Parts: sequence; structure tokens; C-alpha cells
Amino acid sequence: MKRITKKLLDKSTDAFVLSIEIFNKPTIRYRIEGFAFFFVNAWELLNKAKLIEDTKKDLSIYYKKRKGQPRKSLSLRDCLKKNFPDENNPVRLNIEKVAEIRDCGTHFLVDELEAVYSGLFQSGVINFLETLKTWFDYDLQDKFTPGMLSLVGDLKNIDPAHLKREYGKEIMQFVLKEVKDIDKKQKQYTDNRFMIPIDYRLVLTKSSKAGDIELTKSDSGTGEAQGVIVEVPKDPNRTHPNSQGEIEKKIRDELQIDNFNRRAIQAIIWREKIKGNSRFHFKHEKSISHQYSDSIVDLIKTRLKSNPNYIEETKEKYTEMMKNKSKRRKNSA
Repeated sequence: MKRITKKLLDKSTDAFVLSIEIFNKPTIRYRIEGFAFFFVNAWELLNKAKLIEDTKKDLSIYYKKRKGQPRKSLSLRDCLKKNFPDENNPVRLNIEKVAEIRDCGTHFLVDELEAVYSGLFQSGVINFLETLKTWFDYDLQDKFTPGMLSLVGDLKNIDPAHLKREYGKEIMQFVLKEVKDIDKKQKQYTDNRFMIPIDYRLVLTKSSKAGDIELTKSDSGTGEAQGVIVEVPKDPNRTHPNSQGEIEKKIRDELQIDNFNRRAIQAIIWREKIKGNSRFHFKHEKSISHQYSDSIVDLIKTRLKSNPNYIEETKEKYTEMMKNKSKRRKNSA
């Protein structure tokens, strides 16, 4: 890894951690703006690290220099076009939407918007961690507990009359426009990498079993309740619709790899630790059956882009692992 790539990754992960710390710190009122600013910055640095590492050229993250003017680095959106060429890629769409939020920061004095963006932001957190792992084999999750990577928001009801009275007509129209836009995109892009759909009920109880959000009194003494997301319902038939055989066929068809077989997909599942990773894998406990998401195809595309011999190398490592496993069994018998 080039030295500049390492520096970009260090700054990217620092910005990512800052975005979560700001959003989850209850005393900060700059939550949405702060999260969006540092989150977008984290993605820009990560994308530039990827471009440098792929091209092995430091200048790959700059526009062509104009005479008499200082050199300018690529914008986030231009980086995304290179690393996520499919404009409908749900990860790219998530980043672009959060970038829009950052650009409109003057509107985010409205606390009610946390409820609108919470699912979008949480998907973004998961996407960043998975992309960091896919691109650079760097697992930031090892340094955090799952709770630290969860975003906790104050999910207030959105009342147009209150918004107009409290903030004015322009802000009310902006919030309602955002609600409509998010709702439309959530229906259009059903992939959870764009936005985690949060279906919730508000429950005034000490137990979270009655609903997805538990309401507790705030420490400020105002009597306002803080909403904490306990569980996000998911339909595995929609998020993880594939068997190993179906994933195998999609890889052969999409990547035009004729000799891709069941052993290859098993080797990749082993090497990438797919099982147990909710983005890629879902296990039915009662039937002991396994389903997989389409994200595996994207993962293999990325791996092949940086290493054309990825599949053959993975199969060899898998075969070696199975042989060693068999030897250990014989020795212990």
C-alpha cells in the first residue's frame, strides 16, 4: 500500500468515527449537519485512497492542471463516478443523498428531520464499514461494539402545522419535500444499502418488547421522550433472495466466467467470512437453510478488479484449508 493511501485511510476512518460520535452525543445540537459533514468527508477520502491504490498514481485524484492555477483534487461526486460507475448503485445513491444533506445544512435546525434521515444514515454507516473491508481488507468493526456503530436519534412526529408555526413556511415546505423524496426513493430502491426501512411504533413502557422504539424520560427534565431503535424488521426473501446455486449462476452470467462452479462460491464464502455477515448472508434457524444477497456479486467484481487471479487464488487457499482440516481430524482420531 502506498504511503499516501495509508494517510488517506487514516483520515477517512477518523472522519467516519467523528460522524458517529457527533450524532450519538446527546449534548450536541449540530447532529445532522455534523454527521453529514464528517461522513461525506470520510467517503471522499476513502474514494481517493481507492483511486490511488488502483492506478498507483498520486495524480489520479486530481483534475488536469490549468496553467497559472493551483491543482484541484477531484470532487466526491467525480470520485464516485469512477469507483461506482453504475449511477443506480445503492451505495453511491446513499452517499449522494447524504452529500445533498450536507450541502443544505442551513435547513437542519429542525430536529424532526432526524426521524426522516435515521434509516439513510444507518445504512451509510454499514456501507462504509463493508466498503472499507472490501476495498482494503480493513475491518474497522473489530475496534467497536455493535452498539457504538448504531445511530440513536430523537424520533419526533412530523406535524406540518407545528413546523410552520415554529420555523416558518419555507422550512415546513423543505421538510415535507424531504419526507416525500425519501419515501419515494425508499420505494424505488428497495436495497437496504440505500436506506434501512424503519417501521416503528411509539410505546410508553419500560419494556421494549411491545414495540420497536422505547420511550424514556429525557435527562433534561423537559419531559420529552427519546426514541431508541431496538430492532429493524427485515424480509430475508427480499434482502437475501438467493441460494448458493443462484449466486453461482449470477456470477457466471454477469461476469462471464464460464468455469465458475459451486466450489468457487464456497471458497469465496469461506475466505470473505460471508456467513454471519448480515449484509451477505441470512440463516433460517428452524430449517437450517441459508440465503444470500446480491451484494456478493458486487464484492467479487471489486476483488477481480484489483486482482484478476482472485478466484483461482481463493480456490487454492480453500483447498489447502480443507486438506489441513482433514489432517487435523485424522490426527485427533
